[in-house]
Parts: sequence; structure tokens; C-alpha cells
Amino acid sequence: MRSKIFSIIILLCFQINASAQLKPGFDWQEYHDMFILCIKNFYKHEASILPDPAPYHLVYESPYIGLDNKWQLYVHNDQPLAAISLRGTTASAESWLANFYSAMIPARGTIRLNKERRYDYSFAVHPNAAVHAGWALCALALSDDILPKMDSLYRAGIKDFYITGHSQGGALSTLLTAYLKELQAAGKLPADIQIKNYASASPKVGNEYFAHEYKIKTADFGAFNVVNVEDWVPQTFITVQKPEDYNAVSIFQNFQNGAVNGSIIQRLLMKTLYKKVKKPLNKAQKQYEKYFGKYIHKQIIKYLPELEMPAYFHSSHYIAAPHVIPMMGELRQNTDGLPLMHFHNASSYYNLILQNLKSP
Repeated sequence: MRSKIFSIIILLCFQINASAQLKPGFDWQEYHDMFILCIKNFYKHEASILPDPAPYHLVYESPYIGLDNKWQLYVHNDQPLAAISLRGTTASAESWLANFYSAMIPARGTIRLNKERRYDYSFAVHPNAAVHAGWALCALALSDDILPKMDSLYRAGIKDFYITGHSQGGALSTLLTAYLKELQAAGKLPADIQIKNYASASPKVGNEYFAHEYKIKTADFGAFNVVNVEDWVPQTFITVQKPEDYNAVSIFQNFQNGAVNGSIIQRLLMKTLYKKVKKPLNKAQKQYEKYFGKYIHKQIIKYLPELEMPAYFHSSHYIAAPHVIPMMGELRQNTDGLPLMHFHNASSYYNLILQNLKSP
């Protein structure tokens, strides 16, 4: 019933022109507009530095979902365009637990939120693709509220969507985009829905296999992560690359088996050195899963007591999802005394956005 009412409101409010509006490639003005949507109605204390979110207006704000997540829906004033804005980290414990739940899970699997809700999810199809556990959970929980609204807009004639978010919201926007692309591939979302992703200050959300596949899937209109090069958040999460993170056919497998050219002594020496290097990396991975997986999971089930997650993917080889758009302002070698989020906050990003808009 609510979905039908929402569709009627959209039809009454807008003269829908069904022609496609999204354009491929990165555009500073688009990112400028999306950044305002990321901040303006979520972070009141930072909103004063930003103009109103023209040419968009807010038509829906979700309740609290998942681990203190929220999203907002905007519609363009004159064109058949919608923007889905995902909120970033809040001060709540569960929001930070989502961040630190950084043990990887397979990019395809099953998450059971409770007895009534089970997600047979897919963010990528490669068997070695893996993603951040906490943000995968949050993106899926948000999708339950987002997909009906997208369906209503689609029925009203709006088929072009921006998906955006700053910080944690940027990470969620990447995973939500990947999830929607997979739904399209499975025939569960209309194929003529067009999606463009503008992540802002997003940390890394998955491994190399996920990143490569994501780049291919979003090649039509693009998926971008705009970062201040002085910002530490996009550098997270802690990454450990083990020999097992390489393709199965790699020189490291030869090292492990001693199958390298040279004398017996040389082969034995190489195998010994390989084991010495591999051992601390594997130990670090086990510690990673212990603290950023099992320990954090115990804290999360205080908020989601029926949560069941898939077995961890034994890797923490995070890399940045493409395409990263760097913003470089005044470089500082001495950052003593600066607040933790000095280069991550809205004013820092907005000043750099304005500089890039003015550049030829």
C-alpha cells in the first residue's frame, strides 16, 4: 500500500521524460551535487557550510536500519533522475562496530539477519572475490528498504539512479551498487535501470578479485571514489597480503613446492625462506579474524541477536575499488595537533571540490 501511494505521489509531482539522463564518466559538478546530498540532511552541524541540494529535493528518509544505518532518496527537480544517499558513520556503538567488523566474507553466500530474513547475496561472481563483513551486512539490510522505492520510481518512469555516500556511506554505496548489478544480471532487477556510483572518502570494501569485477560491471556509466590524499579513512582497512592471495598459478606456489630452477641446495633454501615469510603473514591473518571477526561479531549480536554470518574468507588483502579520483590541496608534513578527522570532514572535502570545479 505504501509503495502504491509513493508511486502516485511521484507521478503527481513530476512530468516524467523517459529518455536516459545519465552520462558516462566522472564529472566534478555531478560529484559536487552528490556530495551535498551526502552531508546536507544527515549532518546538521556540517550542513551550514554547504548550499541547498539544488537541483534535487528530498522525497524520503528511511528509519534506522541494520547497524544504525539510514538512507535518503532525492529526485531531480526537472529531469527523471533519482539519487540514493547512504549515511556514513554515526557516534553510536553499533555504527562503529560495523566499521570494525572487517574480517572478509565471500562475495557470494548467505547471511541470516533473523528467523524471518535471509539474504542469498552476491556482490561478485568470482569464487575468490571477498568483501568487508560489516558493510556487506549493512548494505543488504538497507536494500530491503531501497528496492521497493526504486521499483516505485521505475513504475513512475524514473530509470536513472545515482548511488552515493561519504565515508562509511561511500563504502555502502559501492557494495549496494555491486549488489544491484548482480540482481540485474540475475533478472531480479529491470535491465534498463541505469546506475552511476559516486562514493566519497570511501575506505576499501573488498579484495582485488572484487575490485576488478566491480570495474567491469560499472564500466557503462562509471563508479568513482573521490578522496582527499591527506585523508586516512580511504587507506583503511588494515591489509595483510599473503602468498595465498595471489592466483593459484604463481611463483609463490613454486617456492612452496621447491619447484624453482637451481641446485638442490638453492631449492631447499628458497623453500625455507618462503616458509619463514609465510608464517608471520598467516599468523597475522588469524589474529585479524580473531579480533576483527569473531570478537566484533560477539558485540554485534547484542544488537542483532539472531544474526548468522558465513564462514570468513581467509584473507585481508584489501585494495581500493576503482576508479579513485584524488584531490590534492595543501600538503602538510607536520600534522601535530590536528583533529583526527581534519582531512576527512565535510569542510575539507568541499573546499577541494570547489577548487577542482574552478580548475580548467
